[in-house]
Amino acid sequence: MGYAVIGNFDLQQLAGWFYSGQADDLPTRIANHNRTDKIDGKFTRKNGPWVGAQ
Repeated sequence: MGYAVIGNFDLQQLAGWFYSGQADDLPTRIANHNRTDKIDGKFTRKNGPWVGAQ
């Protein structure tokens, strides 16, 4: 049985808002937050683009 390594991450967008989450594949997770083709009900998709917080 395999185990996924899950890490915490913090994202920031241009207006200065922050978002914290968890993921086992950070590049894919950030790409999903920055998608623009489906934004209904998704806070991060409506308010991006998001980058790794400094």
